[in-house]
Amino acid sequence: MTNRGWRRTREVRVVDSTGAAVEITIGVTTDRHGRYSRAIGIGDGPTALLDDEAIAELKANLDDSERDLDRVEGRR
Repeated sequence: MTNRGWRRTREVRVVDSTGAAVEITIGVTTDRHGRYSRAIGIGDGPTALLDDEAIAELKANLDDSERDLDRVEGRR
């Protein structure tokens, strides 16, 4: 686990396309002005701050990806 120094975190352990373990961290941190913000980080990579619009778009994209997976696997 990467210690990002965030206030609150939730981790999801997944694997990448090569089978290597990757940790996705979602939580609360501060922006460059010291304001609290929701954030996401993948592995040891950079932190992305998420506003309401970005969160809505991520949720919609995850739903779309689920439908895409169903289609390519012939479930729909």
